[in-house]
Amino acid sequence: MCSSDLAALDGVPGRLGAGMPASYEIVHVKDVARGVALAATVPSLPHHVYNIGQGELVEPHDVLAAAARAFPGFTGEAAPPRPDLFPRRHPLSLERSRVELGYSPVFTLAAGLLDLADELRAEG
Repeated sequence: MCSSDLAALDGVPGRLGAGMPASYEIVHVKDVARGVALAATVPSLPHHVYNIGQGELVEPHDVLAAAARAFPGFTGEAAPPRPDLFPRRHPLSLERSRVELGYSPVFTLAAGLLDLADELRAEG
């Protein structure tokens, strides 16, 4: 649990850090763990590289809106995005992971932040 998570839980205003690109893909750690577990339990893999992601690009305003829903009372702002020499226009393809591992993300950005908020509340 980090202090920024607790601040959001307490409704303290926050700021998304500088250095974040204008669009990026966020994946919930539970989806990553499930994807790794799937890869570790497949008897034989035809490839060495699999994308484990959420399948959707988000922007800082998306993160702030989802955080406000997950943490009632939270307000925030985003620092200006960093210059991105290779901007993401599309999320990573999950097709190989879906077909060969049976992976599909469970958590959207909003669902992942709600899950985090629930865990933080449960920990007290």
